[in-house]
Order: sequence, then C-alpha cells, then structure tokens
Amino acid sequence: MFPRRGLRAWRPAGGGALLCACVLLAGLGAPPRAAHAEDAVPADAYAVVGSAVIARSAVEAEAKHGSSPAVALQRLVELEVLRVNLRRRGHDPAALSEETVRKELDKTERLLASRGRSLEAVLAAGGRTRSEFEDALRVRVALQRLVSERVRDEDLRADFPRRALRVVGEVRAAHVLVAIDAGRGEAEARAEAERLLASLRDAEDLGAAFARLARERSDDPFGPITDGDLDWFDGRGRGLFRPPHALVEAAFALGAPGLVPEPVRGPRGYHLVRVVAVHLPADATPEALLPAVRADAEAREAAALVEEWLRSTEVRYAPDAPRVPDGSR
Repeated sequence: MFPRRGLRAWRPAGGGALLCACVLLAGLGAPPRAAHAEDAVPADAYAVVGSAVIARSAVEAEAKHGSSPAVALQRLVELEVLRVNLRRRGHDPAALSEETVRKELDKTERLLASRGRSLEAVLAAGGRTRSEFEDALRVRVALQRLVSERVRDEDLRADFPRRALRVVGEVRAAHVLVAIDAGRGEAEARAEAERLLASLRDAEDLGAAFARLARERSDDPFGPITDGDLDWFDGRGRGLFRPPHALVEAAFALGAPGLVPEPVRGPRGYHLVRVVAVHLPADATPEALLPAVRADAEAREAAALVEEWLRSTEVRYAPDAPRVPDGSR
C-alpha cells in the first residue's frame, strides 16, 4: 500500500515547466515582422499569426538548432500565439521594463549558479544568444503576471481542501477499462462505457457493484484479481501503479469518495473511475500550504490559457509550409 505521509516538499506538477513553456517552445528569435491587413501569407513567409509574419528565414534559422523545419515552424507559431494573446489582454511582453527583465535574468542566473551552471554555458549549448533568451523571457514574465491576476487567494481558500489534495494529498481509486481495439472503435467504446456508468449510478452499494463490474466486464487483465483497485497515488500519479494522467486528473478533480460522473478517455480506451478514499495530511493547513496551492493553481491556469489560445487563434499557413502531423505534437 502506498504510504501515508505528512506535509512534504512540493513542486508543482509540471507547474514550473508550464509557466516556462513559452521559453521551452524555443521561438527565441526576434519577434516576427508585422503584416499588412490585406496580406494573406507573403511569399517570403511560412505563416501569419494575427498581424505578425513568420518568415521562412526565421524557420530556417530555428531549424539549425537541431529540429526539423516543421517543428521549428510550430515552435515559432506557438510563441507568437502567446505574444498575440498576451497583448490582447494588456500584457504586452515588449512593454516590460528593462529593470523587470534584468531582475528576472538575475533570478535565472542565481538558480543556475546554485546548480553549478551558468546562463552563458546553457545558451551556448543550445546555440542561443542572450538577446534571444531575453525575448522569450519577456513572454514568460508577461504570462506569469496575467495568470497571477486571474488566480485569487479568496478562491483558493474557498476550495482549499480539494486544491491542497492535488498538492500534498493522495487518492485511492478503482477503475473499469472499456478498451478501444480492433473489435471496438472509439464510438462503440464510449457508448459501452456510458452504459456501464449508468448502471452504477443507482447502485445501492456502489463499492460492491463497481468491484463486480471490474471483475466481470473490465478489459484490464488485473480486474478479476484486484476488483479494479489502483491503490493509492498522489497528484502526479505516483504510487504502486501508474494510472493514466487523465484518470489521475479526474480522480483529484472529484476530490472526494464517489463516482467520477463521466467516462475518462485514456491511452487504451475509456475508464470508469471510482474514488474510494482520499487522504490529506493533518498539517496541510492554508497557512502552511497556500503558497504551494497558489503555484499549482497558477500552473494549471497557465496551461489552460495556452491550450485555449493555441486552439482558438487563427494561423494562416503558406501552401508549402512544413507542418507537424496532427496527433504528433
């Protein structure tokens, strides 16, 4: 059984990386030049995001850092999408003061120094310049400021137990897998999962009904042995087993014993998920944990914003633009 723990050292689950995603997207070049409103995609460009043109020469330069032209273009487009949307929301990265950028650079250099590295060495290893890094740093700082405004302490306190559970708590869950395979496609698996879920909603004894379903109907080969039990795991899915990320997210979103109300899509198919129990350390108080809960909430808000912007922002591509195939991002 996964051990019960008290308040532990915490890092956001992908949070630091999420807030630094704009740096890791590695656009890192000078901002693309502005396009005229009547332009479609100029002959010397591969893409237009908003009014900004991503030149073919910029993609070629980015690809020299070791990526394919398709990946290089994707990175440049994604970074420009962040710039466009940040400007729309009053957080133009270019408007940040030099003092602000210098302070963030100092933080970065101190962090690297604490790990025995230098910014110059890191940039040289990636073939980047300091000015390129500063340009991407501006995007990261602007995103952090926007997210910080959107995440309010009063909201975090009002939902503290569930949010703290994600950070330092653990969940015990069980699942029933409805697999997608050669004999059952996406639509059929979803329909079967919904039918099985409906049969559980009115069960007098949810635990017994769920265990029986796991033994008799789950496509998880361990279902008949474990009754679908996944044991305890934390907000990163660490435990005796490694449940799919979507299942972990659904269990922690529920945050209390009960049935996750919708089938959860995972790599192998659809999961019915029952949260059996939750554990939050007694010392996980708002006074002790609010900074960590805020960091986690900001990371999730940043990820949600970036996902929304990438989905909703219009990008126009040249017919011969190198593209990353759908589903391989």
